[in-house]
Amino acid sequence: MENAVGLSGLSSRTFQRKLEKLGVNYTELVLETRIGIAKQWLDNGDILISEISKALGYQNRANFSRAFCGLVDLSPRDYRRRKD
Repeated sequence: MENAVGLSGLSSRTFQRKLEKLGVNYTELVLETRIGIAKQWLDNGDILISEISKALGYQNRANFSRAFCGLVDLSPRDYRRRKD
């Protein structure tokens, strides 16, 4: 997200303030964006869940799984398997 903020010409704090005025929480926006990307990669099926976790900036797979499950109500593995 930091790169997008830099490209917009705004400091991250100014960006957060503008989001707040729109009723958007910066942290939630980042989380929803990460999980959206994860869902796309999980649908692809070629990328290991541990690689997805690392690419999205999570310290470990357990933290990623907790965040994913919190939004999707499925573990990343169950999400990937749902279409089988």
